[in-house]
Amino acid sequence: MIDQTFFDSPDARLMCLTHDHSVLSHFEQAKLLLENGGRLIQVRTKVMNLTSFTLEAIEIVQLARSFNAKVIINDHADVAASASAWGVHLGMRDERTADVKKKFGNRLIIGRTVHSLADAQKCKVEKPDYIGIGPFRISATKRDLIPQLSVDQFKQIITFLSPLPTFLIGGLNENDSLLIDELNLTGLALCSALWKCNDLKEQIRKIINSSKPSLLAS
Repeated sequence: MIDQTFFDSPDARLMCLTHDHSVLSHFEQAKLLLENGGRLIQVRTKVMNLTSFTLEAIEIVQLARSFNAKVIINDHADVAASASAWGVHLGMRDERTADVKKKFGNRLIIGRTVHSLADAQKCKVEKPDYIGIGPFRISATKRDLIPQLSVDQFKQIITFLSPLPTFLIGGLNENDSLLIDELNLTGLALCSALWKCNDLKEQIRKIINSSKPSLLAS
């Protein structure tokens, strides 16, 4: 059984995503995230072949272990299992949660993405381990998804999904950390905001530090 207590830690308040539109490889992106405080990394590619993706995922997982960090693989449960990653993140059109559990047992944390209350109702029946909800705003990485939910609707979905861990996704930036407590989320999932400036180290550190619980609130 995979230990899910990580979701209760401050390190789970920010899921950092790698992406294809970078001069850096996914391994180099993950290394930069880990060295600057990221402890929950989702590796996401839409262009790499599965052999290359698996080899790079193995290297990322091995590196992440030295930081006591967790790695989630987007879309591909086979790659996640081969790399001994912590989990896999699946969209609504990907494999069913039950099929992944049947194939890999309890070897992988399974995340799903939902875009509406109807999606959430369907998804909760499948019993994944966590949920990504969005898009909150227009996303540079998924321009085909147009935000259609109000803040109250996001709150409704999050309440419905409780006690499942939930992550807000889509168009988020370094100024959105207050949404974690405001919406009672586990954390935020960020991609473009991490990589959109010249000083990547400073940007990553700033965003990761902003996601940490305020000392004043403790």
